[in-house]
Amino acid sequence: IFEFNRTCLRQRLIHLEVSKIEIAIPENVNLTGETQVVMAQERARFAKTPGELNKLFHQFCRANIGSFAPVDSTPALEMALKMFFEEYLNYGKLDTVKIILYPQNQPAFIELITKSLDLYTLMLEEKANKAQKDIQTYTWEVPAERVYNENYEEQVQEIHILEPYYESVKASKPEKCFANYLENKSEHITWWYKNGESAKEHFAIPYSNYFGKKSLFYVDFVILTKSKVTCLFDTKTAGSDAANAHLKHNALIDYIATRNAKGKKSIGGIIIGNELNGTWRYCQNKIENTVDLNGWEFFKPEEL
Repeated sequence: IFEFNRTCLRQRLIHLEVSKIEIAIPENVNLTGETQVVMAQERARFAKTPGELNKLFHQFCRANIGSFAPVDSTPALEMALKMFFEEYLNYGKLDTVKIILYPQNQPAFIELITKSLDLYTLMLEEKANKAQKDIQTYTWEVPAERVYNENYEEQVQEIHILEPYYESVKASKPEKCFANYLENKSEHITWWYKNGESAKEHFAIPYSNYFGKKSLFYVDFVILTKSKVTCLFDTKTAGSDAANAHLKHNALIDYIATRNAKGKKSIGGIIIGNELNGTWRYCQNKIENTVDLNGWEFFKPEEL
C-alpha cells in the first residue's frame, strides 16, 4: 500500500528521493525568530540539522494557513502533514519535512493545502448552518459541586471557590499563568472560578460567530473581588482565535453593560498577559482585534 501511494505521488511529479534532497536556507532568514521565509536569489547555506529543518517547516506552514489564526492553525497544519506522510507513505517526520520543503515540490503542496483549507471552510460553514443552537436564558450560579473526568488533575489553588481545584491537562499557558496571578492577589479577591466549556451548568453568553451564526461563549474565569466587583475574563494570546475573539469580547462588553445598568458592578473581556512583566490587560470598550492593545486597561484587583 505504501509503495502504491508513493507511486501516485511520483506520477504527480513529487520528488521522493530523500537522500538526494537538500533544503537551502535563504540568506535573509533568521531561524531563531518568527520571521517568515522570504525567497532570495542567493542562498547562505543548506539546512542540515533537524532543528533548522523544523523551523523552516514551521515558517512554511505559517505562511500557508490562509485566513486562519497563525498561533492556533500553524501547529495543526504541521501535525496534519506529518501524520499523512507517516500513515499513508510510511515516512518519518524529518523525511516528510525535506520532501515538502524541496523547492520543486512546494507548489504542489501549497495547492493541496489551499484546496484543503477551502474544503474545510465549507465544512465549517455547513456545520454552522446545521447547528442552530437553541439558546435559552438561565440564572447562573457557581455550581455547588462539579464532576471532573480523567482529563483533569488536582492542583493547589487556595481561593478557587470549588475545593479542591482541578485543572484540565489541556489548560493553556495563559490560563495557568492567570490562575496563578489571581492566587497572588488573594488579598483583594474573594474567590475565582475556572469555568467549563459546555453544558448549561457553566457560564456562557450568546454571540454571533464569524459565520454570522448564533453560538455560545464560555468565559474562562469568573472572579469576585473583595470590593464586590464581578470580573469576567477570557484569557488569550495576542492574535489567537483571530476570527472570533473580538466578536466574543464585544458580546461580553454588551453583557457587562447590562449588568452595570442594573447596579451589578462588573468588568471583563478578552484579557492578554505579558510574560516579561507579569501584567494582564483588558479593554472596557469594543475592539476589532486582539493585537492592537492601545487603550487597554491593566487588570489590578487592588485598584477596583
